[in-house]
Amino acid sequence: MLRRLHPKRSSGHALGTRTSASRCLVVPAALYPTEGSSVRYFILAAVAACLLLPSSATAKKIPKWHPPHRAAWLCIYSYENGGYGWHANTGNGYYGGLQMDRDFQRTYGRELYYRKGTADRWTPHEQMWVAERAWRTRGFWPWPNTARYCGLL
Repeated sequence: MLRRLHPKRSSGHALGTRTSASRCLVVPAALYPTEGSSVRYFILAAVAACLLLPSSATAKKIPKWHPPHRAAWLCIYSYENGGYGWHANTGNGYYGGLQMDRDFQRTYGRELYYRKGTADRWTPHEQMWVAERAWRTRGFWPWPNTARYCGLL
């Protein structure tokens, strides 16, 4: 049984289920303070749960809609993947369908890199959004040859 920490901030879900907005708004009923229990212990437990449990509210989220340059990323993918698909890991130091190296992944997809590992473990959607972040400052230059083949440079 789950109980809301802040009932007035409910998202409209029945039975106090966990919301996608934050796990910190919902705590197990067993931790909820009762008569005679220490409110200090309850607050400490709630804060610890918010810090220790992975929360979609604390991590940067990948948007659900398609990236603005989706067609461009699919074209680059068609040249870069080498027949290995979006989960390419050929041992050459580049990972995923867009062949991103580790430094690139740490710079533009830090949260995914530390949560899931290298880009060969990411979904195609996640790979395209990380590439989109890089495009904002570098354009298509991290893929100079394939971008030329696709008419992007």
